[in-house]
Amino acid sequence: MERVDLRSLSLEVIEGFRPLAAARGASVALEAPSPVMAHADRDMVRQVLLNLLDNATKYGPAGQRVTVSAHKDDDSSALLTVDDEGPGVAAAHRPLVWGRFWRGPDTGNTTGTGIGLALVKELVMLNKGGVDIQQAPSGGARFTVTLPGVD
Repeated sequence: MERVDLRSLSLEVIEGFRPLAAARGASVALEAPSPVMAHADRDMVRQVLLNLLDNATKYGPAGQRVTVSAHKDDDSSALLTVDDEGPGVAAAHRPLVWGRFWRGPDTGNTTGTGIGLALVKELVMLNKGGVDIQQAPSGGARFTVTLPGVD
């Protein structure tokens, strides 16, 4: 565990992910106006973000914009969110997406194993954090990772 700037790490991950996003017809943007420091394992957080970006671009429509943001919340926790413009996740399915090998009934012909989000939850929990899914303002999915913040 170390001090990790989520803004810097997110920018690094996004830059490396852009070719895959472009191949899937998506763009990825970062909204983080200032450094956001978390106490976490850098490699684990990198994997969490890669998995969330992969899901967002895999299940969202061509032409969508995926937005990553990093900020502090009111209790000084460090937050990392990924919003997409896809179909979202039905409220009834949200608790289920974290289970190993679970795939939603509306995934269509999109390939996957159903372990990506289970891995996300496990890695976040190992970092003494939490993860949540809600509806994004765009109508898609919003995944929020909460990590211990540091000043």
